[in-house]
Amino acid sequence: MRQRAQALLLTVATVLAPAALGALVNCGGATTPPGTAGAGTPSSPTSPASPSSGASAASAAGTASAAASSGAADETWTEEVSGPAAPNGKASGVREYFLDVTKTTGPKAGFQGPTSKRYLRVIVRFPVPKVTPEGAREPHVVNQLVWKVRKEIAQCFYKGPGKDLIDEHVMIASLDVSKKGVVTGGALESADDPIKADAGFVDCVMANVKGLEFVPAGDDVKIRFKLKLKTIDAAGQKDFTPPPEDKK
Repeated sequence: MRQRAQALLLTVATVLAPAALGALVNCGGATTPPGTAGAGTPSSPTSPASPSSGASAASAAGTASAAASSGAADETWTEEVSGPAAPNGKASGVREYFLDVTKTTGPKAGFQGPTSKRYLRVIVRFPVPKVTPEGAREPHVVNQLVWKVRKEIAQCFYKGPGKDLIDEHVMIASLDVSKKGVVTGGALESADDPIKADAGFVDCVMANVKGLEFVPAGDDVKIRFKLKLKTIDAAGQKDFTPPPEDKK
């Protein structure tokens, strides 16, 4: 009888011991072992995080945030010929160029809503440059050459300080041109504060004028040219014509 009781106690201890051990481990805060997603359910092995994964995630989050907060915009560029660009419609006697821009603004990304349009006019005036030594090159011919990049200069201004209504501001820059007609240097000499503060605009203008090709002349020269730039409300001008798609 005593032997049967001992055998029975041994059997019970054998069955209950693993369960008791498991309960003891779980009470100590043990987690699911690697490679198992749950009891009897194998999971894919986890790979170590890349050192740049955090930065990539932050970058992606920043991009998404920027996209959500920015409004959709589409711009139609309309080139106008040179001519009277003053608000009163009278020519000023200074070579002028104007570029009308249709600026369409819509709702923020991911949202629905109406769009609005604004008609802006960028005006660039080209006073006659000064050439040193005097007489080495004809200033009016130089002005005609700078005039060739008028559209590019207007676009530079609109993408920079002239992207909204702004009064006329002035910049003066210089070009060094060899007797062979090669531009050997150039720099901004002076400018009003809004222009001076926008290095991207100045670089854009200088890149365009430095690409000009001059004919050979008798001497190396320094050319000082002035630009007067502003952005006004185009819709209020007598000679303004809306783009064809806006006349419907």
